[in-house]
Formats: sequence, structure tokens, C-alpha cells
Amino acid sequence: MDSSLPSTKSFTELLTSFYLQQHIQQPTHNRGHKLDLLISRNGDIAGVNNVTIVDGISDHSAILCEVNIPIRKANKQYLVTRNLKSIDVNELRQDIMITSLKEVCSTADTVQDDVSI
Repeated sequence: MDSSLPSTKSFTELLTSFYLQQHIQQPTHNRGHKLDLLISRNGDIAGVNNVTIVDGISDHSAILCEVNIPIRKANKQYLVTRNLKSIDVNELRQDIMITSLKEVCSTADTVQDDVSI
């Protein structure tokens, strides 16, 4: 990119404002233009290394590079679920009535209204 052009300066400032880095430093087109870009975040853990421009079979060159992306081990999550269809509604009502929830549900009728499965 011609750094003297206003559009190039604006583009470079835009990249900098978003903490981005453009890695291609040489032309990628057979007429000497830099048409293809490789952009990454500055200071990103995933580093871009060994950027190479290879003449291609078209008017554009191929861009080869190594991108180091760390593989993070996924956290295992254990979920405890219950089959709602297997709940004995009468037994559930009785369990609620012997807990502190009985103060919220003052009668068996309201328990039935409050607990609907």
C-alpha cells in the first residue's frame, strides 16, 4: 500500500483504532498492487507467523501463513435432570405441605393450583 495516499492513511488509522495489524507487506497482484490482506488483532494469543507470498496461477498471489491458535479444553458441565412425567403429583403436594412452603400455600387447594405439572 502506498502510505502517502490519504485512503491508505485512513485505512491504517482505522486498523490501529481497533488494535488490528495488517500482515501483508508486499504486492499480491501481478500488476504490483496489494489487493489481498491478512489482518489480525494486535497482541492476540493466536499469532500469525511465517507469512509468505507465492505467485499463483491467476493474477493474484497466494498468501501462506501459520496461525497459532491455542486449543482450550472445554469445561465439563454435569446437569442433573428429572423426568417430569415420572413425578407423583400427590407425593409432591405432600412434600410441599411438610416444608416451609406450606406457609406460601395455605390450603391443599392452593397447592394444587400452585403446583401444576
